[in-house]
Amino acid sequence: MTLKYKGGNMADSPTLDSMVGELQGGPAGEALQQYHDFMSEDRLRALSKNCFIPGADEFYKTFVAQLKEQSVDDEKHTVKDKEAEVKTALTHALKSYFGKVSPAFLEHLENIDESEHYDALVKHFEDTHFDRDTRRGINLDALILKQNQKAKVGEVIEYMGKMKGDFGKYGMDHLSQKVHSKFLGAYRSQDIAAALHEKAEGQGMTLEDPSQLYTKDTNDLMGLSTYLHTGKGRMDHEHYGLAQPGK
Repeated sequence: MTLKYKGGNMADSPTLDSMVGELQGGPAGEALQQYHDFMSEDRLRALSKNCFIPGADEFYKTFVAQLKEQSVDDEKHTVKDKEAEVKTALTHALKSYFGKVSPAFLEHLENIDESEHYDALVKHFEDTHFDRDTRRGINLDALILKQNQKAKVGEVIEYMGKMKGDFGKYGMDHLSQKVHSKFLGAYRSQDIAAALHEKAEGQGMTLEDPSQLYTKDTNDLMGLSTYLHTGKGRMDHEHYGLAQPGK
């Protein structure tokens, strides 16, 4: 009796390895090189200088200007007193920010009713600057309109002035996750370890304790990968079971 499955005989059934292999763009070593090329310091520096920093500055300036235009007294009024005005100011501020950082999103915003722009903008900001699992990042709506109802508007303005410096940091975190998923998401940690094993030996290192390297998760291995591909970062040879060249 030959067992059948919907795609044919069981003997011809794909394995997990073969299915995942189809998702891989090539050897893990090539994928790692592509990742580091994509996330080069020069590219990230340009992104920060030309997008995140000016975007955050525009956000802050627009937020303050909009509150002033709506005659909000930053010393007298609380967020609760002027919630509608604060929402309007945030809406304009986020549009200014994404105009620098993510102009394609603003094009999509044209398909959304204007009455829903605030919610759409806040959600997109949260999607790209806040990790819901770790609660790390910036959740604008929660920070300003839910947790600080009694705060004076002036305090919020001051807080925004300090917080805008973090926009780029958390935006970069989001980008890094996307890039990691694209280039490395289809590889097992052991695939990554094997590629780094070869890379390390090519640089004169010796793997003394394979278990130390091959049991690390991918996030841990990326520290080693960064060092091997760019020469940057701190290298703990013992942590990865490696011996330094000449030892």
